[in-house]
Amino acid sequence: AQGPIDEPTRGARRPCSARSLIWIPSLSRGLRRQSLMNSFSKICVDDLVDEDDERQAIFKKANTRYGVAENSYFSNGSNQEALRSFKEAESVLLPLLEGGNNLTLLRAPELELLLKGRLHQAVITAQLEEIPNRWPRVKSLVQDVLQFDFGNCHARWVRGLSLLHGFGKRSDAKDEMRRAIECARSGGKGDEADQWEAEMRKLFSEAEPVPTVPAETAQSGPVLQPIVEPTPTSATPTEGERLPAPARPANARARRESGSRTEGSTMLAMKKGFLSRTNRSSKELPPDPPASPVNSLRDAEHEEILRKVAENRSLLDQQQTQEQELQRRLESLQIQAQQLRETRRREVAWQQQVVSKVVEVESEFEGRCTGLLNDRKKSSQEYLASVHGSVSETKKRLQFIQSWGDSGQKMLNELLSDVQTVRELYEVEAKGREETTTEQVQQVSEVTEQLGDVNGYVELLRARVRLLRGADSFYKGDGFDAQHFADIAADFSVLPIATKFWAFFDDAFVLRFVAFGLTAGMMLGLGVCVEFGPSFL
Repeated sequence: AQGPIDEPTRGARRPCSARSLIWIPSLSRGLRRQSLMNSFSKICVDDLVDEDDERQAIFKKANTRYGVAENSYFSNGSNQEALRSFKEAESVLLPLLEGGNNLTLLRAPELELLLKGRLHQAVITAQLEEIPNRWPRVKSLVQDVLQFDFGNCHARWVRGLSLLHGFGKRSDAKDEMRRAIECARSGGKGDEADQWEAEMRKLFSEAEPVPTVPAETAQSGPVLQPIVEPTPTSATPTEGERLPAPARPANARARRESGSRTEGSTMLAMKKGFLSRTNRSSKELPPDPPASPVNSLRDAEHEEILRKVAENRSLLDQQQTQEQELQRRLESLQIQAQQLRETRRREVAWQQQVVSKVVEVESEFEGRCTGLLNDRKKSSQEYLASVHGSVSETKKRLQFIQSWGDSGQKMLNELLSDVQTVRELYEVEAKGREETTTEQVQQVSEVTEQLGDVNGYVELLRARVRLLRGADSFYKGDGFDAQHFADIAADFSVLPIATKFWAFFDDAFVLRFVAFGLTAGMMLGLGVCVEFGPSFL
């Protein structure tokens, strides 16, 4: 698991030596590519075309800037110019972070480039001693790298240095450095691992000359310094002289130098001072020397120092209590941070699953839509073909119906004209038949009148026949029998038909009458045919 995330404290416990920073020949090998989901950028592709182009342009520009910064770093070493180059290169990627430090908004190549630059910044900042309070910045930079590249040995080593030199947490720094060495060995970097291991043994085998107090303690109370007493060979100070006040260095480096210079005298003074008084029960103390002004002044100073020591001890106890409380809070924060990291890991895994599901659903939906479109296209084409066929057939039928209607209209017009003609002819014929009938009626009337005249002629014929029979019989007999002749003429009806016929035939009047009758009959038959013939037809 990742080491504790500690809040920086003001002041430095130990300066950083140049040998503590190991040269990193290739930072790109220390960064592993982090697969990050790109949120849901495939949902609305039409609206994201311009954004992707702009993002690609920003990435290319930042990549160029980082290349220039790396060249400056590899050629000139760690300096302010190289650090400024990396910061300017990182500022190019700030629009992709949306004004914050949410690195999850970046894609994998962009995140790799940013973390590589931050690791370079951490190394350069750690080597520049003129930067004030640089170790919290170094720790923050490498923690961003470790958040996404947990096994980066270079970032772990730099974090261990920041914990050691910036925060004075030797146990945490030692654990972090051991993890860095293990990561380096597992990554096939045995030379760097051996070098780091030797450096770690050297760092933690050195004993600090004088225990120092944090800056917070120095600001809250006086700093305890060793009591320097005169050696036995030194002369006793005269009256009116005072012991020199203990020096109070302005910073940690001065305190270390002062402590190293006075180490021998300090040990001797602690053996002779009030901190190492012997027990009276074991050894009898010599009688006190006579009081003098110098001894009285020294006792007053000793009492003042003891009072300050007691005050400092009470302050130290309070600080230890506060430190324990802060440590408990820190542990709870570490637990919360671990829970947040675990939650974040689960969220990333869940987001990756969601993205994979979305991609699968998208591909399946696209396939189904393509199939449906193809099916609809085929069915639409078939339907359109059938519709076109039906329309063409309907057009043909309409044309046929139109031509048939035109021909029917033409035939109807012709039929109407023929009917009109037949009607006119019928009217003409009716008028003609009426006139003919009238003429025939007149002729029949005339024939009837003529038949009335025939009766007289018949009587005459009877009389003639009688006369002829009488004459024949008169000429055949012996003498003329007038009575017999009168009987024969009177009885014309008893004559044979042939005689009657030949009698009529011989008469010219009868012949004319027969001819007239035949003519009248023919005219009557013709009139009957003209009048009733169409009804029979």
